[in-house]
Amino acid sequence: MEVCYTIFMKYDIQIRQAQPGDEMVVENLLTTKVHELAAKDIVQWELDEVTWDALSKDYDITNFYIVYRDNKPVATFSVVDYDPTYWLHDKPKEALYIHKVMVLDEASKSGISTMMLDYFKELGRKQGYAVVKLDVRAYKKPLRAYYERNGFTLVEIVDLGKGYLTALYEYKL
Repeated sequence: MEVCYTIFMKYDIQIRQAQPGDEMVVENLLTTKVHELAAKDIVQWELDEVTWDALSKDYDITNFYIVYRDNKPVATFSVVDYDPTYWLHDKPKEALYIHKVMVLDEASKSGISTMMLDYFKELGRKQGYAVVKLDVRAYKKPLRAYYERNGFTLVEIVDLGKGYLTALYEYKL
């Protein structure tokens, strides 16, 4: 499913499911974001966590979606149908889960994040799910507020050990 948007008639935005051969596009987006965040003293992921070698242990390339602005990749996210790491009691194919959500700084504040969440919700609807889910570190209050403004409801905060309090959110379709 490819979706095209036009934002204020200024940019052509396309969301495309990644295909074999797109591994380095996804890796480059994520490693660039790690560097952008590090420049702001923010750690979201470590560099060794976002190499394709590391990602491929948990994801197939087709789990990723790439957002293009004027044909240039500027964002990515992954979607899976099972997440036993955070959603310990869910069964496979019970919901869709979004991970590795990121937008490069050059494309921030353009509405792309909301487009990605809308796309994720629509993907869940089209695939017949009743709910889509996400997780975020509990201390990231602005990001949690953003998800709540986009209709996601807090289910619970879980302690995954190592000091990782994680807020689990769902959106009923």
